[in-house]
Amino acid sequence: RAAVRATVRAQLAALGVAYVDLYLLHAPLPTRAAQRAVWRELEALHDAGALRHLGVSNFERAELDELLADARVPPVAVQNKLDVYTYVDAADEHDAAAAAAAAA
Repeated sequence: RAAVRATVRAQLAALGVAYVDLYLLHAPLPTRAAQRAVWRELEALHDAGALRHLGVSNFERAELDELLADARVPPVAVQNKLDVYTYVDAADEHDAAAAAAAAA
């Protein structure tokens, strides 16, 4: 836990600021317990004014649901990659399957 605070304080010092407006947790941690512990430390830094808002990046839906269930301060931003071409292809496949099922 102290490592989380020390890391954030070092990052703030390196930037020469007392706080940041948005701090993103880059990826989910390997266990829910570890995720909960780190998020609690980020919430404490939020409460202290060092992190104005918290967010996450690269969380799957299930991981985000777990975080939201445990969080006192929910993330205000979720940054994930969306490959629009993969999404469109998947939507086209879904539409074709739905049309075939409806015609049967």
